[in-house]
Amino acid sequence: MPEQETPKPKRQLSEAQLAQLSKAREKANAVRRKNADLKRKQKQLTDYQRQKQEEEVDRQLKQLEEPPPEDSSSESSDYTSSSEEEPPPRKKASRKPAPKKRRRVVEYHDEDSSDEEPTPKGRAPAPPTQYDQHMNRAFASLFPNYG
Repeated sequence: MPEQETPKPKRQLSEAQLAQLSKAREKANAVRRKNADLKRKQKQLTDYQRQKQEEEVDRQLKQLEEPPPEDSSSESSDYTSSSEEEPPPRKKASRKPAPKKRRRVVEYHDEDSSDEEPTPKGRAPAPPTQYDQHMNRAFASLFPNYG
């Protein structure tokens, strides 16, 4: 049977070590409080920005739904003052259109003139890559009677 191990006695810290430990704990707590305050303020800021954006969208929807009155001198002054306080909303980046596919022009010759395969105009066939050679070898080993 294994002998029961007695737990090691607790390490005794000197007064200097205890003082250093307490200073380190206070500093760590201060940093934690500071980080928590910063995080709380960032959350408040994002909530405030979201709320402002929702108000702006609501205002724009309301403007679109109701036709503006003919005499809007008081509203135009309100609009200019609000636009000075807040920067204009950003436009979403539009996607680039997909590139158009090129059409290959293939010339066919009479059967009498040549027995070669038709190739794209102006281009020579690309030389086989190492991958192509490997795949052709593997195919040939699997199907020895093919072509």
